[in-house]
Amino acid sequence: MYFLVGCLFAAMAGSVEPVEAIIFAEVLNVFTIEDRDEQNYLAVLYGGCFVALGTGAFLAYTLEVSHPIC
Repeated sequence: MYFLVGCLFAAMAGSVEPVEAIIFAEVLNVFTIEDRDEQNYLAVLYGGCFVALGTGAFLAYTLEVSHPIC
């Protein structure tokens, strides 16, 4: 059982960098938008995505190594 939990959190931790790359690519596209209101909206949205991703990564990395091994 602990092995499966560790594998689940390892998969979550391993998916952080590809998801970060996708969000970063979308952030770069924000600079090409000419409407300032839409730029601000998307900048805040993707900033929130980075915060959520960082929180998820923290939890995944922490829980990956902190569960007891039998």
